[in-house]
Formats: sequence, C-alpha cells, structure tokens
Amino acid sequence: MPTTRTIERTPREHGAPAAPWAGRGTRVEVPVLGTLTLPRRDQLVFFGGLGLLAVVGVIEWPVAAVVGTGHLLAARRNSRTFREVGEALEQA
Repeated sequence: MPTTRTIERTPREHGAPAAPWAGRGTRVEVPVLGTLTLPRRDQLVFFGGLGLLAVVGVIEWPVAAVVGTGHLLAARRNSRTFREVGEALEQA
C-alpha cells in the first residue's frame, strides 16, 4: 500500500505572492515507480474538470490538451530554470 507524506508550506516574506509550486503537495511512494509528487488540490480539480469537459464532448481532446499544457506552463512561469533560459535568450 502506498504511503503518503505532506510537504510543508514554505513561508512567504513580506506579503509576496506564493510561487505556484509553494503550498501543500502530496508525495506518494509507489513500489514500482518510486516517489511521485501529486499536484495541489486546486490543480487536480482544474485538470479533472478539463478532462470531464473533454469526455462529455463540450470541448475536443486537442483543445483540452492545449489548455492543460498552457496551464502547466503558466503555473511554472516563475521557475528559476525558465527564468535563466529567458535571460540567456535575451542576451543572445
């Protein structure tokens, strides 16, 4: 049976907005796959709703895939790696 562990919330300084990955995530240890980190609850609800809309036929699967990908990219826009890549591209 997989075990779960909650990741502690990182403190915010002087009212600065929390990074998209800050907050409570859940790590699940799966015997074959190792440790997996599940997204936050609000992200799971978003992707679940997006999948439901695609299953019901309100939107097409390619549209759901593009919207989901855009959501992931927007959530990670403050990542240090993306910021460094952007700065390198600006200097080139």
